[in-house]
Amino acid sequence: MEDLIKTISERSGFSADQSKAALTVVLSVLKDKMPTSLGGQLEAILTGKQLDVASIIKELSADKFQDLKGSAEEKLDDLKDSFKKLF
Repeated sequence: MEDLIKTISERSGFSADQSKAALTVVLSVLKDKMPTSLGGQLEAILTGKQLDVASIIKELSADKFQDLKGSAEEKLDDLKDSFKKLF
């Protein structure tokens, strides 16, 4: 991440502290817009660590499952309400 801070400093004319602050803000915004595991992976990549694809897939699958479960529960409730109106 120090390399990135150095690059920001060189290209922007910011001091190292200003560049670090700017990078922190950008990372924070990006992480807020991503699933948790992706945000953590982004920071890991920037610090030179290897991408953990298995963790990303696991979390995304769990998130998608929760979304599908919620949709199914809503549809089931709608169906129950419809049957109650018929009988």
